[in-house]
Amino acid sequence: MSFNKIIHFIQTCTNYFIDFFTDLHCIECGADLEHGEYGICQKCIDEKNLFNRMLVQHKGNWIEKKLYGITRVEVASALMMYEKGTVAQELIRRLKYSGYRKIAITIGHAIGNNIINNDRYGHIDYIVPVPLHHKKKIIRSYNQSEEIAINIAEIIGASVISDNLIRKNEGKSHASSSFEERIMSQGNFYVKDPDFFESKSILLVDDVFTTGSTIIDCCKALDSVQNLTIYVYTASAVIV
Repeated sequence: MSFNKIIHFIQTCTNYFIDFFTDLHCIECGADLEHGEYGICQKCIDEKNLFNRMLVQHKGNWIEKKLYGITRVEVASALMMYEKGTVAQELIRRLKYSGYRKIAITIGHAIGNNIINNDRYGHIDYIVPVPLHHKKKIIRSYNQSEEIAINIAEIIGASVISDNLIRKNEGKSHASSSFEERIMSQGNFYVKDPDFFESKSILLVDDVFTTGSTIIDCCKALDSVQNLTIYVYTASAVIV
């Protein structure tokens, strides 16, 4: 057995352990989670208006302003405001780095319901998660954006396509880079089969939107596709 397969096996077992034995209490109020609740209880979601933040969901929101004029994106939204010390930050951290895979159910179903109740989004043929480099996927055992996409698909009835938009390089964190530096470092994605997406509508899904460099980079790769409609929905967005 190769080293990568051993790492993948260990990580998979760890994630199953986390799913089974943890995430039993709401990360906000500490109450026991009911069946079908993952990460946060419905009461806290409702009381904090966590999944209905107009600053990142209404027409002309902050995300759309970042993307318009640079990409072909028709509509863009985020489910939550990503701020330090908030429930949103903790949900994303646990999903992305701590193996709390089922949090993607909470996020994905909420996004799916927002889409079907929002006439700004038209018909969606495919849901396309922002790809994770295969080395990182081996370490985590899953792509958090793909997990979110799978659960969106359960609500809106579209197919998830995770093998046509490809990440070239593993890349590095851009947390301390300027927007201009991130733009200059782009070109990290390509479309394997542009004809497959031709004349279709896709929903591009990611976990966190900061400057928009990753989404912009994906959209530049998707420029190779003729007559493509692109919608964007991220689990969270940082307002900077």
